Amino acid sequence: MFIKLSKHILILLFLLLLSILFAVLFTFTKKPSFVDNIKPKTTTSWEELACLDILDSYQLEIGKKEMATHNTIIVGIARDNAKELPTVIKYIEHTGKFFQDYRVVVFENDSIDGTKTILKNWKFKNHKVKVLSKKYSNKKRPNIEFLAKIRNHYLRELKTNSEYKNFDMVMIVDLDMTYGWDMRGLFHSFSKITDWDAVCSNGIFTKNGRMWDMFAFRNKQYPENLTHPDYWSKIVPRGQKIYLAGTELVPVQSCFGGLAFYKKLFINGCEYKSVDNDCEHIAFHQCLTENQGRIFMNPSQILRYSHYE
Repeated sequence: MFIKLSKHILILLFLLLLSILFAVLFTFTKKPSFVDNIKPKTTTSWEELACLDILDSYQLEIGKKEMATHNTIIVGIARDNAKELPTVIKYIEHTGKFFQDYRVVVFENDSIDGTKTILKNWKFKNHKVKVLSKKYSNKKRPNIEFLAKIRNHYLRELKTNSEYKNFDMVMIVDLDMTYGWDMRGLFHSFSKITDWDAVCSNGIFTKNGRMWDMFAFRNKQYPENLTHPDYWSKIVPRGQKIYLAGTELVPVQSCFGGLAFYKKLFINGCEYKSVDNDCEHIAFHQCLTENQGRIFMNPSQILRYSHYE
């Protein structure tokens, strides 16, 4: 009786060990898809995307050290961004600490939701922040040319204020980025700083990682603009591709994605314009390339847009 029982126990133990072995093998051999990995982690108060775990930690450390050698001006435009600003301010100040020094220039217009008060308080608490403001009495930004016009206010500040003379880097960021950004994407870009003079983000809007900002995006594969009869219906959806984290920088003529870095030297003399109501970034980046600048989109510099699903 005891022998029979022992045999049964041994068989059960064998089957249990076998099931554990299969479970372990499945765990280590399963290759998660981008869809699995794009989800943010919940163990930190900062944006951390699991898809960036594949980035080499040594390379990221190189990028972090590189950032510490640069003085950076962080610029953006605001209108009725009271909901998003507390998050973005936190991320801007956090990002600024990784540089040797930083300044912030924000241009605001016609806000009625408390944005002006938030920016005023920020400026009071942080001496590195400068807020420019103007009232146009517009209910909304009427067209892309107007958007170009207000962006040129921060460029004018950079050109005319001697305070920024020794700053060599410019970071342009949309001030409505609800989720902030994963710093590892920025470290990755700076680890490759010899390869670019401007680097844009892979701003995504879906869980499988589709790039959103096709309006600012131009490369050899997608050179079309608004003059194409099927621009919005065919070109834009086709161009909103999935660019996997860890893949090579994508050479472009223009891009943005919510956050971009520029070596200040290469935007000297540049300004925003909109030709035929096209994206204001196009003309700005054309000037950069005329200044012999190289511009890339980094698939690993990922930001989630506010309408991310």
